[in-house]
Amino acid sequence: QALHWHAVHHCQSLLRGWSCSHLSDYGVCDARRYTCEECVEGLEWVEGYLEDPIMVAEYVVYLQQNFCTSDMHHCHDTVAAHFPAMHDMAMEKFFIPTEICNQEPVCTGEDPPTKPPQ
Repeated sequence: QALHWHAVHHCQSLLRGWSCSHLSDYGVCDARRYTCEECVEGLEWVEGYLEDPIMVAEYVVYLQQNFCTSDMHHCHDTVAAHFPAMHDMAMEKFFIPTEICNQEPVCTGEDPPTKPPQ
């Protein structure tokens, strides 16, 4: 029951306005069609979440605890000093909601694939 609530909460929070179709087979989210505008709005929300300073600080802590080892001298300091700027640059260059959505059938007008590419 708690896992179900957790999945629904994340689906509704992170994918607000999206179809959640990837989880619909598990009965977690109600799948629905979404518009191109909703695609962009949803990714803009995700972008804000990923760029939130609190989240960036969490990413730094995660890397320090899960990537750095005791024999990696200065790893913790290096991650703290350089990851936030690297993350900002990567987000600015690659996470562009309009460009991402403009490649999706909902924005191109193409029929969506009926199954994932093999």
